[in-house]
Amino acid sequence: MDIKEITLVNDAKDFTVRGDEDRTAEDFGKIIKNCIEHTQNGGRLEIHTQTTTIFNSV
Repeated sequence: MDIKEITLVNDAKDFTVRGDEDRTAEDFGKIIKNCIEHTQNGGRLEIHTQTTTIFNSV
Protein backbone atom coordinates (compact mmCIF):
# COMPACT_ATOMS: atom_id res chain seq x y z
CA MET A 1 0.00 0.00 0.00
CA ASP A 2 2.88 2.38 0.72
CA ILE A 3 4.38 1.87 -2.73
CA LYS A 4 1.06 2.70 -4.41
CA GLU A 5 0.30 5.48 -1.89
CA ILE A 6 -3.10 3.97 -1.10
CA THR A 7 -5.09 5.55 1.72
CA LEU A 8 -6.63 3.04 4.12
CA VAL A 9 -9.88 3.89 5.91
CA ASN A 10 -10.73 1.19 8.44
CA ASP A 11 -13.84 1.65 10.55
CA ALA A 12 -14.52 -2.08 10.96
CA LYS A 13 -16.25 -2.93 14.23
CA ASP A 14 -15.55 -6.02 16.28
CA PHE A 15 -17.34 -9.07 14.93
CA THR A 16 -17.75 -12.75 15.68
CA VAL A 17 -16.75 -15.47 13.24
CA ARG A 18 -18.62 -18.73 13.46
CA GLY A 19 -16.61 -21.34 11.64
CA ASP A 20 -12.96 -21.81 10.82
CA GLU A 21 -11.25 -18.63 12.07
CA ASP A 22 -7.94 -19.42 10.36
CA ARG A 23 -9.60 -19.98 7.00
CA THR A 24 -11.71 -16.86 7.37
CA ALA A 25 -8.64 -14.76 8.25
CA GLU A 26 -6.84 -16.19 5.21
CA ASP A 27 -9.80 -15.34 2.97
CA PHE A 28 -10.01 -11.76 4.30
CA GLY A 29 -6.29 -11.41 3.64
CA LYS A 30 -6.75 -12.54 0.03
CA ILE A 31 -9.63 -10.10 -0.50
CA ILE A 32 -7.61 -7.17 0.85
CA LYS A 33 -4.58 -8.21 -1.24
CA ASN A 34 -6.76 -8.23 -4.38
CA CYS A 35 -8.21 -4.84 -3.47
CA ILE A 36 -4.71 -3.39 -3.13
CA GLU A 37 -3.60 -4.91 -6.44
CA HIS A 38 -6.61 -3.43 -8.26
CA THR A 39 -6.58 0.02 -6.63
CA GLN A 40 -4.91 2.75 -8.65
CA ASN A 41 -1.90 4.63 -7.32
CA GLY A 42 -3.08 7.27 -4.88
CA GLY A 43 -6.40 5.45 -4.45
CA ARG A 44 -8.42 4.73 -1.36
CA LEU A 45 -9.27 1.40 0.28
CA GLU A 46 -12.16 1.46 2.77
CA ILE A 47 -13.08 -1.36 5.14
CA HIS A 48 -16.49 -1.25 6.81
CA THR A 49 -18.55 -3.79 8.72
CA GLN A 50 -22.26 -3.90 9.45
CA THR A 51 -24.73 -6.02 11.34
CA THR A 52 -27.01 -8.11 9.18
CA THR A 53 -29.60 -10.83 9.66
CA ILE A 54 -28.61 -12.75 6.54
CA PHE A 55 -27.23 -15.64 8.63
CA ASN A 56 -28.78 -16.76 11.90
CA SER A 57 -27.54 -19.83 13.71
CA VAL A 58 -30.05 -21.95 15.61
